[in-house]
Amino acid sequence: MDLKAIIRIQKIKTRTELKHRIAHNLRLKDVMNANPEKSNNNIYKGLKSYDDVTKILEERYTKYELKPRKDAIETFEVLLSASPGFFWDKSDEYIQDWINANFEFLKSRFPKNVLLVSVHLDETSPHIHAIVAPFTKDNRLSMKSYLGGRAALINLQDQYANAMKKFNLTRGLRNSKAKHQDIKKFYSKVNQATAQMEPELVLTQQEKEQLKLDRKLEELDRKLEKLQPSIKDEMKTNSSGRGSSKFKNTIKRS
Repeated sequence: MDLKAIIRIQKIKTRTELKHRIAHNLRLKDVMNANPEKSNNNIYKGLKSYDDVTKILEERYTKYELKPRKDAIETFEVLLSASPGFFWDKSDEYIQDWINANFEFLKSRFPKNVLLVSVHLDETSPHIHAIVAPFTKDNRLSMKSYLGGRAALINLQDQYANAMKKFNLTRGLRNSKAKHQDIKKFYSKVNQATAQMEPELVLTQQEKEQLKLDRKLEELDRKLEKLQPSIKDEMKTNSSGRGSSKFKNTIKRS
């Protein structure tokens, strides 16, 4: 099975959208696809709230004497994951190694600009959300300069695939003309695909259990075949004497 390393970038265009994304990522509101019983397994790093994020942004604007335009992209979201099948047979330790490798990738690729990271282990497939601010090396706020253009996104895909090589994850097709989907739609499709695949795994397990049962029944049949001569002899013995008389008397009385 060819398993892919998955990375997606989505601009966050307004602070209202930022607030909703943070509420989702930090599980501050109900999430349809999440299992509440597993939400305690989620991992959160960095800032702890929307207010913390906006405070840091405003502090940087003051420090660097910036006055962002009203339509400026202040933050963007990074989604990191893998093909659903990657997680099916992995131990908790292996998945934790994958998570740590993703943390290292985020730190090296977006130094000092990662504001908040959420690892979701309560949905169908584990995945990571990171909220990042596009501050350039010369302290400007510029999404275009920081991560703009097709070439930059292709390079990002290459870098992430290289970081995930040790997990036997491969890159998607280079120069593909497939449209880049927004994170919400993309992950909805990942969850849907995984949900459709999981019953097949359950069915396979049921088939294994049925196979075990069939084998037990076959073994029982073989034992019964061996016992048949003894059973026939016992029946012949019981067909004569008292047992037979009682049986005949019972028939007459009925």
